[in-house]
Amino acid sequence: MNHTPLQKSFPKDYLNRSLLKVKTMFRKTDVKMLLTFSKIVRRSKDSEITVLDLGCGSGTTIEDFWQKMSNQNWRYKRRLRGKKLKTIGIDISPLPDMIPKRVFKTAPTPQTEFIKADAEKLPLPDNSVDFAYSVGLLRYLKDPLRALEEGYRVLKPGGVFLWLLSGYTDISTKPTIEKILAETPDAADAFRLCFGWSRMRGTLICTKKSSSKFTNFPFKLSNSFRKSIILQPTDEFLEHRVYSRKDS
Repeated sequence: MNHTPLQKSFPKDYLNRSLLKVKTMFRKTDVKMLLTFSKIVRRSKDSEITVLDLGCGSGTTIEDFWQKMSNQNWRYKRRLRGKKLKTIGIDISPLPDMIPKRVFKTAPTPQTEFIKADAEKLPLPDNSVDFAYSVGLLRYLKDPLRALEEGYRVLKPGGVFLWLLSGYTDISTKPTIEKILAETPDAADAFRLCFGWSRMRGTLICTKKSSSKFTNFPFKLSNSFRKSIILQPTDEFLEHRVYSRKDS
């Protein structure tokens, strides 16, 4: 597999997360990932459910998702309620070169697609995804707010996007996440921030309601700077963003 310098600095389990580990990470922020998925399936009138893993790494979470939703695992299969499953993995890394061959055996094509793309410009149509999740991705993006807007755009009405924040400054240092949401018209209809026992980890829940009028954030990226204190090997890649209002 070909890895980027950033990926080489990650521990191996970061690139090969299981569905169980991802569920556990969300649960620490009081969010039940598969229960959310089940509610979406139950509400959907479509015969096929599309799931997006943004920042999919080597695709192992998608592999595990398919394995648990297969005919052999009735406890998970019932969550699909007889509907077909389609999965999309998107990462900026070389794809599908870095995806192990075994993943394609468990997550068959064309029901599974891996795409090399930027999270800030998703190559997906509007209203095309039922359920999406992303783990710790926002901190590595140049403009996280743009990625949030893209995530909202591709959701179907009634769809949900779970963004796991690996740090309080995943989106910006100034203003805070809460301030950005508070000063964005109709953001309360589209985004809800959940923290668990630690304020250093949370989940930004994006829900696309048919009544929501949210379109974008009224902020522009005004500054970006490297973090000065090295806490772990991956910190050298981190940038903190400062946003300002477009109309101020």
